Amino acid sequence: MFPNGAPRPIAPDTDPAQQWPFAAIAGLATLSAAGWFLARVRLIPRGPVDRTDELAGHLVAMVALCLLALAVAVTNAFSLVFVLPSLHAWLWAPHVRDSRLAYRAALYAAGFVGPLALVVSFAVRLDLGLDAPWYIATLFTVGYAPLTLFLVFLGWAAAAGQIGAILFGRYAPYPEDAVPGPVRQGLRRILLGRRLARHDDEALRTASE
Repeated sequence: MFPNGAPRPIAPDTDPAQQWPFAAIAGLATLSAAGWFLARVRLIPRGPVDRTDELAGHLVAMVALCLLALAVAVTNAFSLVFVLPSLHAWLWAPHVRDSRLAYRAALYAAGFVGPLALVVSFAVRLDLGLDAPWYIATLFTVGYAPLTLFLVFLGWAAAAGQIGAILFGRYAPYPEDAVPGPVRQGLRRILLGRRLARHDDEALRTASE
């Protein structure tokens, strides 16, 4: 349902570059929401989080951003302009952790200046307007943009989520004890319900006898 074909950019004034496949996007959003729902059970804070744990999470995110910047520099050094704002802005996340919400939100938003500049450049130079994000996505689906660049974007999004969780008090280290997910909890409830129902039937049968 996404555009494909020869590995070259689609003409900006054609329908594939401007018509969003809402059915495919809705399906992708549904799958993403399901994955988020299954993962968040083990990631939500279940008590006070030590500052050392937050610093460790921040360190992991910054190391990931540094590695992504290195990968971008190897492929195209000019593309670093889209990654460096995140590195410079989010480096200060521990220093504003206890500041007001407006300051934390401003610092977090500053890290998105690079990707936003990329979208704005496509929107202005190619006269795409609000269709610019979709046009950038078509560059990957047709194979013009390399898969490695898409993996870099996914890694950047993961680091952005980590920094956001730290700045807004939603970060928690992965639990040492296994926490059952919603699927396991649902199956456990079904099995327990059946056992209770079988136990009640046996009790009624014994009482009637």
